[in-house]
Amino acid sequence: MTIQCISISFSVPSVSKPGGLQAWKGSKHKDWQLLRLRAKACDKLQLTSAHWVGDRNTCLFKIWSKISTHTIRSSVLVSAKKDAERFHHHSENEVHVRPEIHGRKTRPGRPEPASPPDHILFQGFNWESHSKHSWYTDLKGKVCDLAIAGITDVWLPPPSQSVDKQGYLPSQLYNLDQSFYGNETELKDLIDELHEHGICCIADIVINHRSGWRQDSAGHWNIFEGGTPDKRLDWGPWAVVDNDIYDSGGKGHHDSGESYGAAPDLDHTSKQVQDELTDWLNWLKAEIGFDGWRFDFVKGYAPTYTQLYCERTNPTFAVGELWTSLSYVNGRLAGNQNFHRQQLCDWIDGTNACSCAFDFTTKGILQAALQGEHWRLRDDHGKPSGLIG
Repeated sequence: MTIQCISISFSVPSVSKPGGLQAWKGSKHKDWQLLRLRAKACDKLQLTSAHWVGDRNTCLFKIWSKISTHTIRSSVLVSAKKDAERFHHHSENEVHVRPEIHGRKTRPGRPEPASPPDHILFQGFNWESHSKHSWYTDLKGKVCDLAIAGITDVWLPPPSQSVDKQGYLPSQLYNLDQSFYGNETELKDLIDELHEHGICCIADIVINHRSGWRQDSAGHWNIFEGGTPDKRLDWGPWAVVDNDIYDSGGKGHHDSGESYGAAPDLDHTSKQVQDELTDWLNWLKAEIGFDGWRFDFVKGYAPTYTQLYCERTNPTFAVGELWTSLSYVNGRLAGNQNFHRQQLCDWIDGTNACSCAFDFTTKGILQAALQGEHWRLRDDHGKPSGLIG
């Protein structure tokens, strides 16, 4: 039954045709891609050309026998079943790679994105990752393990030059060579490796605010440079809201959300801001290779602008960070968190369902529930008490 399951999941073509092993390994056949990612497990299985000789079932039997000597067998089987379910409705010879050439050179095709219920988003960094230079190169060495674990999307850190090391006070948005995580070439190499393993790449998009490159005549940090020889993203005080709590000297419209406080808040009502941010996002897709977006601090601007940027860039996956405070009673987490999760619902509705949202309600409730308060896991209607309910 096990071999039959794998046989159904992977219809691998024969390698007896001209070109042999190398031609087969270089093909874009969907089932070969899945077998290579799930069964070969990079070089960990030390497969030789002998494993690839014969018809489909013979090859699968040889590879499966090899896998049986490794602890990854169970995870391979689980992933294979998921892949079979994900791709069963496609035709036998359909290629599941986007025919997009990006970065001005031939690079690995983009993987077919997971269906909405099947996304498994992995945060590919933490608050201290910048200290391990190059983090991009370090993470590249872990891609195979992520693929074996069934990860469909990896959330990467903010890629641009930034005042802070973590990347959340960006300034020159087009400058990817002065990130503390690595340079542009290393980022592209990481993205190529992720794509080779069928994983989509999600960029951390920080566009609520932006750090000025230099001061204006009054001492306000509201003169911006995009990081290119031309004028792209070279902005002035007109691009900053006029009621910013940060002393930015902005001359735009009122803020459509909360002020950030640590850097000038951008005026997303400005057509030039909208157009040039859209161009930058599309550049991140076409030139760098990103597939989707994680929007930072989305409570800082109206959700309709998240909708606008998603509709203009067509990400494979988008999620917003709407971090608000949970409800407390006498210093203890309240049992009813309907207001908190309704804020998440309202924000998603405000994007016209163009973006998901992190379920911070469930996160907060779980933290309390794991302290022995399991009753928190159900609301008054017997449903999960977070956004998922």
